[in-house]
Amino acid sequence: MTEYQTAIIPYLQNLATANESVLMENEMKKAVGARRGILDALESAGAIVSEAATYAQAEKRTVLQVVDMQKAYAAKFCKVWPYCRS
Repeated sequence: MTEYQTAIIPYLQNLATANESVLMENEMKKAVGARRGILDALESAGAIVSEAATYAQAEKRTVLQVVDMQKAYAAKFCKVWPYCRS
């Protein structure tokens, strides 16, 4: 990808913060070594972006679009943290 729509950033931020209070409450109940944090969130964002890039590449586009992110989120729903409540 050579470019991305800037609307992707608030899209990911909104996904991550929509359930923030519930997620953090759940994480605090876990043992310290089992808690997920910022690095886990960054890895999750990377997984969604990587999936989204495959959609753009399949359409031979060099610009990553929000629609690609939405498809990736649907495909990876609840497989990446913190983008769902699990």
